[in-house]
Amino acid sequence: MSRTKHQSADDGDIPPTQSLARHARDRRSKNRFWQKVKRHGVRAGRALLLNALTLYCAALDKETSRRARWTIYLALGYFIWPIDLLPDFLPGLGYTDDMGVLAWAMTQVALHIKPEHRNKAKQWIERWRRNRRDQGAGDD
Repeated sequence: MSRTKHQSADDGDIPPTQSLARHARDRRSKNRFWQKVKRHGVRAGRALLLNALTLYCAALDKETSRRARWTIYLALGYFIWPIDLLPDFLPGLGYTDDMGVLAWAMTQVALHIKPEHRNKAKQWIERWRRNRRDQGAGDD
């Protein structure tokens, strides 16, 4: 098998430039997702975080269909996008549009949501809450 100029001689192949750009974009999206969860988690509430993290786990699952992953990516993209129909800083209303979009996505991909996705999401929330308590941020 011939190697391209982007592949190394050892087992650690480096993806082509186009894949590198996509990888960087995907990494930025993941970082933005986790930043939003950390920054707005308390105000957003446990239900919204549970849906977002459950969808995130389902998107990472290789058994989730491509169509379901696209639906999830669209919903999570809306969640992390800084411009919303209802800005997140509005008291009482700010996260209702995010919750609606995530709830819609959950219904669209319900057959792809596994118990382990929800359990992993719950574990992340509990770990995050413990870390906040340990750092003196108080309980939400």
